[in-house]
Amino acid sequence: DMGRKVVLAFTGEKWKLPVPGHLRQKGLTLAVVEARPIIPAPPEASPQDGKNYSIHCKDCFHPERDFVIPSAVTPTDGGRLASFQRATADRDYIAAFRGEHAGTKTRSDVAQGYREVNETIRVAVLNTFQPLPNTSVGGPHMGYSFFMGSSHFCLVPKGRGFWTVRMYEVFYAGCIPVLLSDDYVLPFESWLDWRRFSIKWPSSRVHDGLYEHLRNMVTERYDVVTSMQEEVKKVACWFDYHQPANAACSPYVGFVRELFARKSGEPMRPPPAVT
Repeated sequence: DMGRKVVLAFTGEKWKLPVPGHLRQKGLTLAVVEARPIIPAPPEASPQDGKNYSIHCKDCFHPERDFVIPSAVTPTDGGRLASFQRATADRDYIAAFRGEHAGTKTRSDVAQGYREVNETIRVAVLNTFQPLPNTSVGGPHMGYSFFMGSSHFCLVPKGRGFWTVRMYEVFYAGCIPVLLSDDYVLPFESWLDWRRFSIKWPSSRVHDGLYEHLRNMVTERYDVVTSMQEEVKKVACWFDYHQPANAACSPYVGFVRELFARKSGEPMRPPPAVT
């Protein structure tokens, strides 16, 4: 019955189904992890080198009707990250990032996937942070969970899409996320104050003062770092799909809140504090 409101969930940077205009007119609502999905670039926008290129759709997402949901972290990965979570005073690194990028040597198909969308931020993170002290920055590493759990800040550069699952992994590690993705629409941001537990830095300025800013926070504003890490722990339940069914704080509760707000037209209010 297309007269009913329909919810389609897309859990990657590419939406699996087209969203034609006539479905929009029937009240379709989208719950997505990526508000600007990857679509094939038109011929005139692609270099004439015989390779496939992609762009980000600018008008697929309608914020008055659609909403962003967190990406899921598997129980195995979440448990591993949580097992390496260290107390604030025991964290040895200022910042950490370990991941694939456009220059990766391990898999040519992965590198090509980043080049197709002209992803340069991860390479800039590596070039800027690798030589600097008290950081763990580089390609994929078996100690990934250890480095995140031992770092005050976890760098979260965009992936192939503007979203990245790394944003939600950091909550299991108790690490303050530093978002390096200018066009990333965050989940639940109408009622979660992301400024209390994360930092958003312009992606074009990775090399321009970011390390110094994070270092100074650890050395000169340690009370703020401690407070932000406590907030990370408090809000982590909103991004954990493996909470008990009756949990008062979970992505499912957030999902229902978002649906209700769009149905009622009422402004979102902060949820009850979770202790």
